[in-house]
Amino acid sequence: MPILCFSADATCSKVRCRDRQSCLKDLETGLPRCVSCSVSCRPRHMHGPICGTNNSTYHTWCHMMQDACLKGYVIDTKHSGKCYPQKHSRIRPVIVMI
Repeated sequence: MPILCFSADATCSKVRCRDRQSCLKDLETGLPRCVSCSVSCRPRHMHGPICGTNNSTYHTWCHMMQDACLKGYVIDTKHSGKCYPQKHSRIRPVIVMI
């Protein structure tokens, strides 16, 4: 877990990141986090697939970071490999006989 130096009411509009970094909202904590969004995915960085905390599978970590920067919120690594399908609770119809 990164060390955060922001107050509890900090937002990206109040945070100034270093050069070549962008502020993304961490959905778990609600706090801003400065990350490098100038990531170019080169073949040597290709190690995948990877499952993000948004339960999306990415080809690589690099592609996950690019998506986070596009969406404006932090996506961390949930685990290596493809994401498992989420189980949805299905509502079954109830038949009432009168």
